[in-house]
Amino acid sequence: MACDLIFSFQEFFKLVPGLAIFPFSFYLAVKKIGTGVSFSYVWSVSSIGERISSVVLVNRKDRPVIIKGIIAECGGVEIDLHTFQEPLILKAYEAIRVVPEPYSFLTFKGEKWVIPHKPGKPNIDLFLVLPDGRHKCKPLFKAPWYFVKKYRPALSASKHKVTHNGIVYNPEATKFIVL
Repeated sequence: MACDLIFSFQEFFKLVPGLAIFPFSFYLAVKKIGTGVSFSYVWSVSSIGERISSVVLVNRKDRPVIIKGIIAECGGVEIDLHTFQEPLILKAYEAIRVVPEPYSFLTFKGEKWVIPHKPGKPNIDLFLVLPDGRHKCKPLFKAPWYFVKKYRPALSASKHKVTHNGIVYNPEATKFIVL
């Protein structure tokens, strides 16, 4: 009579643990595969002008990420925020602050260009230059779904640095204090 059952107890104990472990193994695979980096930036207004003064990168995956550079995109225009001399290694679940090199002003197609930043409306996308290509970062603080845009090729703005005694300044500043 016990042999007439569709599944014997031995087959039952072979099958059930495998089915119970599958969702857990799938969850761990999703956590490991791909690149997941979030970002937050600090917008500052100083004697140099308006610019992104620092970027915080947070690795959301269980594997390190090798970063060669950081590119910001705003209004379809790319800005090379920071290129690393030696690649930056962002370890698993690590957060790191990157301070881009200061610049005096940006030019786009030969004309001076200002980043159209609007407080409270995140309009800057951040891309990481990785050894295998580019990766678009997700904002650390999520914007509503209607702000999310698809990636499209961007135009490029140039950075210019004007210095006096090693100090970067904006040539349009009305006063410049030399210490």
